[in-house]
Amino acid sequence: MQALAALASSNMSLQSMIEDGQLALSSAEHEALIEVEMTTLKA
Repeated sequence: MQALAALASSNMSLQSMIEDGQLALSSAEHEALIEVEMTTLKA
């Protein structure tokens, strides 16, 4: 959670990448890697 909090700022610009069940978020100063479970939703 602290890694995500470090990404927050008033003028934040984030890059994201989802690959092999992991979500990577990065800004100019920080990076966070998050394990996620993907679920397919049906309409």
